[in-house]
Amino acid sequence: MKTAGTFHFITANSTPGILVTPEHTSIICAGFSTTVTGNVIGTITNPECGESSKRMTISFNSNNIQTQEHKLYTGISYSLTSQTGTAGTIKEFGWTELTTTESTTVGTLDCT
Repeated sequence: MKTAGTFHFITANSTPGILVTPEHTSIICAGFSTTVTGNVIGTITNPECGESSKRMTISFNSNNIQTQEHKLYTGISYSLTSQTGTAGTIKEFGWTELTTTESTTVGTLDCT
């Protein structure tokens, strides 16, 4: 799966993280179309601050199916929303996933 969007390295709750604004996404399953928009904040779990690696692991957690664990950054609340079809109710939802990205070059996680 190819992921596209805007990615910002941030500090959320004194922890290194990433704020993701994905491109407009539509999911079609069993004839139903769901549109996902908004932003999501993930926690960088590997490497640790000051360490170097080609890989970065990011944990996205939801407190329940409707709310992300980390929502606030610089006083602004970020969330993902979904809408089924064109007339469905727009609802906030949570996303839980552990993902690893890999670069061709080594980078150091600077948490200052």
